[in-house]
Amino acid sequence: MTPSIDLLRLDLVGEISYDHPLLELLGSLPADGEGKHFAGLILWVNSGGGSLCAAQEIASGIRALSLPTVAVIADLCASAAYYAIAPSTRILSRPASLVGGLCSSLDYRRHPEPVEGQPAGMQAVTHGALKHMLTPHGPSGGPLEQRAIDDLLQDLDLQFHSFIESHRGGRNRWDLYTDGRLITGRRAIDAGLVDGLGGVREAVEEIATLLDIPHEEITLVHATPDLPGEEAERQRAMADQRLQPPS
Repeated sequence: MTPSIDLLRLDLVGEISYDHPLLELLGSLPADGEGKHFAGLILWVNSGGGSLCAAQEIASGIRALSLPTVAVIADLCASAAYYAIAPSTRILSRPASLVGGLCSSLDYRRHPEPVEGQPAGMQAVTHGALKHMLTPHGPSGGPLEQRAIDDLLQDLDLQFHSFIESHRGGRNRWDLYTDGRLITGRRAIDAGLVDGLGGVREAVEEIATLLDIPHEEITLVHATPDLPGEEAERQRAMADQRLQPPS
């Protein structure tokens, strides 16, 4: 009987943060091919983004694995989620998937009035004109603060777009969509952000082609640490068994 070849499926679902289970899973995998027990990686993505720093950690973890990687976009892959999967060997989506949000944002709310639990009359004193930049209760820095925020966002966008360019090629197509808009998976192919249409089945076939093996020989291991109950334990055990070096 021909032994199966194992592919690992990991899910990038929901808001990206340092608490995302994908980061823990990536950290448990052997890097740079040493002790490698998987022949390839499939990333199933359904996320509107989140922390760019956490996305940079995820992207770094994907690159460290040095595995043929196919990302599969479900309903949505936007903003930091696209940054995270940019190092993938191939990216697939459905025609109606939403892709994009290729620019940075900073979400904050300033409260000019005292809030419950905050000492009345409390005032911070500082020599820095922008010490309270992006804080919820400090005074507004006016035009000076806005210029500093614009400069910060430009730097984040430069990091974002340079990273995409390094992994997805020149900007002659996708540069039209760096204003934050979403486009369909069908149009994302023309923009160079997606390589083809398909789901997990097609991703397995893509990796089989990359490895030059029949896709019938492939076993897909789905590691899902946040599944409830016995199924989560079973899935974790399957993944852990393959993550351990042979005795």
